[in-house]
Amino acid sequence: MLSLPWRLAVMSCVAFAAHWYAFQYAGFTNDFRDAQFHQVYEHVAASSISKYGQLPLWDPYSCGGMYALGNPQIRFASPTLLLSVLFGGIRAQALTACLMTTIGMEGTYRWFRQCGCSASSSVLAALVPSLVGHYGVAYFFGWINFYGFHLVPWILWGAGCALRGKISGVMVAAIATAWMIGFGGTYAPLMTIVFAAPVMLGQLYFRPALRQELRETSKLLALLGVFALGLSAVRTLPVLDVMRASGRVMAGLPGSPLPILGGMLLMHAPPSGGAISSAGLFFVGPIAIVSLGALGIFSLKRNPRFAIATLVTILLMVWLAAGYNVRPSLFSWLRALPIYSTLRYPERYLFFATSALALLGAQGLTEVQSWRHSEKPLMRRAGWALSISLTVSLIAGVAHQVVSLQVTTRELARTVLPEFNRDSEFRQARGNRWMGAHYLPINRGSISCGEAYPVPMSTDLRGDLPNEEYLENPDLGTVRRSAWTPNRINLDVTVSDAASLKVNQNWHPGWRSNVGEVVNRNGLIGVRLPAGHHQVTLRFVPWSAIAGFAISLLTVLLMIGIGRGRVHRLFALVIPIAMALSAVRASAWMPKSEPVNPDGTPIVGEHHPKIALNATFELPVELVGADLPKSRDVDNVTTFDLYWKVTGQVARSTAIFVHVVPKRGNLVTLDREVIGGTFFLSDAPRGVVLRDVFGSGALEPGRYEVYAGLWDPSSGKRFAVTSKGASDNRVRIGEFELE
Repeated sequence: MLSLPWRLAVMSCVAFAAHWYAFQYAGFTNDFRDAQFHQVYEHVAASSISKYGQLPLWDPYSCGGMYALGNPQIRFASPTLLLSVLFGGIRAQALTACLMTTIGMEGTYRWFRQCGCSASSSVLAALVPSLVGHYGVAYFFGWINFYGFHLVPWILWGAGCALRGKISGVMVAAIATAWMIGFGGTYAPLMTIVFAAPVMLGQLYFRPALRQELRETSKLLALLGVFALGLSAVRTLPVLDVMRASGRVMAGLPGSPLPILGGMLLMHAPPSGGAISSAGLFFVGPIAIVSLGALGIFSLKRNPRFAIATLVTILLMVWLAAGYNVRPSLFSWLRALPIYSTLRYPERYLFFATSALALLGAQGLTEVQSWRHSEKPLMRRAGWALSISLTVSLIAGVAHQVVSLQVTTRELARTVLPEFNRDSEFRQARGNRWMGAHYLPINRGSISCGEAYPVPMSTDLRGDLPNEEYLENPDLGTVRRSAWTPNRINLDVTVSDAASLKVNQNWHPGWRSNVGEVVNRNGLIGVRLPAGHHQVTLRFVPWSAIAGFAISLLTVLLMIGIGRGRVHRLFALVIPIAMALSAVRASAWMPKSEPVNPDGTPIVGEHHPKIALNATFELPVELVGADLPKSRDVDNVTTFDLYWKVTGQVARSTAIFVHVVPKRGNLVTLDREVIGGTFFLSDAPRGVVLRDVFGSGALEPGRYEVYAGLWDPSSGKRFAVTSKGASDNRVRIGEFELE
């Protein structure tokens, strides 16, 4: 067995080589649009601690002020925040990526060893899934939170230890899960469950010794889930708080045909013009895949049942990765589950397919290596020849992956930011959502928002105010800022009569004042003050963060007590009870915003469509009317409005299809699962008209006919139209012409 120091030395060197250019440009800001606001999030969190000595709860620099800890995409609720505090949020990115890669390699090694692979084969095969090309793509786009996928093997290894009755495995898997969630894991934990389920079932089925203690191990696995839930409470409760208020579902009908998935794995197209094609999106490379595939054949000899189970897992992951492009669609069935309803980008299941393929390869290499000790000379010679040739081939494949990651990260757009002006007072600016990091050096926030979910923003936010804190009626007195931090604002206020103070940031119910009452002033933070001279201190103290910190701390104490045998395991039931009570309390704390379309128009309301349809279907759904476009907007997008009414129970898999048929040319499909990006038809309010706004940038000038209907994407079945005048189970909406 290779010692831990030697393993980590090898793994860290490989990880460093893969991120060679990332380290060379560590001090540069990534100018890609998504990277801009991700860098702001991490920098604000780090500076909240290092400069102001506060927890990173509120981010005044983004979108006019937002609940930082509740943002689903932040990654600072994890141990890697320490690197950002020490080296700065932007400079620490390369170090964070390299560290997470090394951690992933070690976790994969331990998982492979647990599955019976040799030490040398486990080390070599563990490099492959840890160097998947999507990590380079993630770094290119500034999606450092995707490096949380490196924690997947630690969860699997910990769960495997729990199956063997080891409480230490419970602790490791729970910590890895909480870390993944705190690292921006809105997708990874849910996807990991889907991968871990067949892996764990396979271990139980093919290892009879594990089944003998199933009653005890099931208790340990339940304890794992409880501990993971409790440790991540500091993150999950704020996220639930924000998502309840935002109410947008990120959906669609994504999918890729098998040749495209193959191109993602086998081809590598370097970035061009600031863009990355689908080719090489999850690059593993032909050398590594052929080597692992060849080794996988030998795994059938070593442990046929285990190899077949692993192969089935690979096929399941590829089936999921194809999304809606295959029928029946396993991905559509998965999304019918409530917690999976917002998943996008099914191709990310290639992460897991690659890990399972690497496990097969490690098993096969272990088998070939065992031949070297055979009593048969021919077998020994074959063992040496095959193990050396396939090892060299696999090393070449890993080298190919390293070069691919280098090429991808070398091409990212980068800029040197000026020195930060520490003395400049914080102010809001109109800003540019794709240049958010450039406002940090001058201590300016951007009220141009680039988030993927609808951050509640006040229409009264201004980027040109002489003072960020002011009286609604300036004739009643004066306001002077005496101190400012992200979570606290100190003001010297003198008013001659009762007055309303405003702060040029978005309101949140977590804001508190030592004087007067904090109120919502058209979406801005407002304070009702009595007459007189006041030293006003505004503090951001959100309930969900307080409850989350308390539950996470309680979980740590229980883990220590249960791990040492001084506390009975039944005490762990306190954690889900506390989580449930806190979630109920938090839901009452944060009001839910009114659902709106992506263009800001209300979904529910008194609508008057220009085209009356009143079309009915075999389902309790009615297409009330529609508005067809007359022109394209400045971004060349053509916008359509459909008006729906749901009157009864509808299956979760029910979706909308829209066909835009040109007089000449190919049909354009605008299929969609979600109304206004907010409601699945199954969850939509009943008996009210719902305005669904969507657009297309693919329409050329010309005349078009428009049809719409309902279908099940997983089977391809269209639901019948029961009103008159319809054909082919679709409703003709009308015609329009684009110039």
